[in-house]
Amino acid sequence: MKRQLLDRNEVLQGLSPKALQALRAFKKDHASTYIPGYYSSLLIPALSGKFRIPEDRIILSYGIEDFLSLMFEKVSERKGSILTSEYHYTYYRIHAKFKNVRLLTFRMPEAGDSFSFDIKDFIRKYRAHKPEMILLASPANPTGNVLSVRELEVILKNVKKDCPVLLDQAYRGFEKKYNERSFLRLLEKYPNLALLRTFSKYYALAGMRIGFALCGKKVKELLNYENRFLGLSRVLEETAIAALNSETYYRRVAAEVKRDREYLISKLRAKGLKVFSSNANFILLRPSPRAVSEMKRIVKRQKIVLVKFFDDGTVRISVGLRKYINALLKDFKSIEA
Repeated sequence: MKRQLLDRNEVLQGLSPKALQALRAFKKDHASTYIPGYYSSLLIPALSGKFRIPEDRIILSYGIEDFLSLMFEKVSERKGSILTSEYHYTYYRIHAKFKNVRLLTFRMPEAGDSFSFDIKDFIRKYRAHKPEMILLASPANPTGNVLSVRELEVILKNVKKDCPVLLDQAYRGFEKKYNERSFLRLLEKYPNLALLRTFSKYYALAGMRIGFALCGKKVKELLNYENRFLGLSRVLEETAIAALNSETYYRRVAAEVKRDREYLISKLRAKGLKVFSSNANFILLRPSPRAVSEMKRIVKRQKIVLVKFFDDGTVRISVGLRKYINALLKDFKSIEA
């Protein structure tokens, strides 16, 4: 049986018509020639206009992963450490081990049906260990909770200005409430802050690997970063620009994802399962060990897989298309808390 693994939180509604047209209309001579000039980009001016941030404070990367690899390399060179939250994207831990970087964590306690960031514990850990870099995520993966502007500013006020603070916003766009301008204003106030973004989730371009960072004034200096001499992939830049110009389409998709997320949460909670609230296009559960065993048995025979199991007994479900959600709920009908 051929199985389709859709458990990495892709947006299955797909890219916008404009982005698809940009791919189809890509000129063959653009595949054979560089973007005109050196240290140049088509996408950076578009991002600068959209987010109202100077072009020289935007970094392009092949997904957020490419940017994180650069950051981890800098910390490794200094034989330093990185401070992140207790629950975090598994790649942080995997790459830290690969780069021989010590990954420190601060607490993320449960607060009702959600998780929270323990800012006091963050401050304690930062002062005790003096890490070279701070790596946060909001919405967080796999917990789905968010870091408020107020909490982020408390963190920034307690961190030295030569310590980069990265906020991974890969799942931006699916929050219940979000104030973009408030986060962008922090970039003007704190020169060591970088907001990491991607076209993989909200813009449904995961397979194209396009990421970028909006940076405070000193981030490039702290990284000793040099812009790409010959630019990023031209087809990626052209497609990304078309996606940026498709905001109406993507807002409609995001609204659909949020409706389906709340639908899935309500159906699973009705079964008595412990389901955490989420601001991303996935949800996290903490079922009983018996329920987890039953879920694993069912998932092994599924053709469409939305479920990922973690070693601590929690379970993450990607919010796929409604037809996939209904199929999952049907398969899980015998699951009880």
